[in-house]
Amino acid sequence: MKFHCLLFLFILSAFLLKAQDSLYVSAKGEKLSAFYLSLDVEHLWLRGYPIDWETGKPRKENVYYEKGHSHCSAFVASACKRLGIYILRPPAHIAKLLANAQFDWLTTGYAIKDGWQMISDSSLFSEYYTAQQYANEGKVVVAVYKNPDYSKPGHIAMVLPYKLGIKELNNQGPEIIQAGKENYHSAPLVIGFKNHLKNNNEKDIKFFYNKNQPAD
Repeated sequence: MKFHCLLFLFILSAFLLKAQDSLYVSAKGEKLSAFYLSLDVEHLWLRGYPIDWETGKPRKENVYYEKGHSHCSAFVASACKRLGIYILRPPAHIAKLLANAQFDWLTTGYAIKDGWQMISDSSLFSEYYTAQQYANEGKVVVAVYKNPDYSKPGHIAMVLPYKLGIKELNNQGPEIIQAGKENYHSAPLVIGFKNHLKNNNEKDIKFFYNKNQPAD
């Protein structure tokens, strides 16, 4: 009986994925996408500049450090705050190495209380599929990588609501918006996280979504 149930789920999954060639974006997803794009991440939260974490603007004019750190976690913290959703942020944690700390925080009871849930593989859909689908429905979704060397930075990005083909999704991961070594208003996961992955092990990236409705 268990075998037949698993076989049925496998066949159903294959049928659904074949029937749906791409993931579409709902009205709420379109609204969330417009909000993310309005943040102008390609010109703010720039690597090497001391910034205000909430606005992404430089704190000092014409001050740049060649080896200055990037601001992926500050961008995510700011976006979530504006949406009325809490994720670990200053002053609860300093900006340096914040992405690693955000990963750890997202697995705690505090995060669950604030609406966060980890996305895991199911017999029907992959983490990539579910993360993109939730974002397209208008849910706040983050992709986060914790550096195994806690003295070095991890990485975190928002999953961008985006009409994406299933084949493209499986090959390149969800569409993201991020600050980082390079800032992207829209890029595949494998591009945004390329500086943090070894041996193409995308399984090191975890996805979390928030059950709460983003604030208008």
